[in-house]
Amino acid sequence: MVEVNVMIVMSTINNAMDVACKYISLAAIVNIPRIYFASIKDNRMLKCTALKLPIKNTRADNPLKGAPCYLYVMRYVYKLCRTMFCSFGFYFMPFIAIFINF
Repeated sequence: MVEVNVMIVMSTINNAMDVACKYISLAAIVNIPRIYFASIKDNRMLKCTALKLPIKNTRADNPLKGAPCYLYVMRYVYKLCRTMFCSFGFYFMPFIAIFINF
């Protein structure tokens, strides 16, 4: 959502100096979660950092073996939706933002 907002804001500005100022302010807003995570990562209150979770089920165990047919259909629909979302959101959205300006 932040990336979409940045593209919308940046595509409406005509002055180069305003673009630079807005880019710097939006970049600072994007970095807020990273700064927050860095501040709590080394906190002594997080005692679960040494906890290792055992992995019992892996893809090699074929978790869909013997599953009903509707699970295969649901997985196909999920993969189709994910492929469409990734191809549009990550690959075509920057090009669309460029073409919207014209």
